Amino acid sequence: PVAVNCPLTYTLVLANLGAGASADSSLTDTLPLAFMVNSTVPAPTSVVGNVYGWSLGSIGAGASTTVTI
Repeated sequence: PVAVNCPLTYTLVLANLGAGASADSSLTDTLPLAFMVNSTVPAPTSVVGNVYGWSLGSIGAGASTTVTI
């Protein structure tokens, strides 16, 4: 549990479990309305209300990439 008004950092992992590279990979995260986002790494490519989106490009076979919020 996280106390109210205390910082929270979490990492999302997008993995390609397939045999070939994925093209134009994207990730979307819908955050609770009460969340206040200070930063993300990498920066989101879109933000609409509490929905954050990232265009992450190609991910090689068996590889992964992360987004930290």
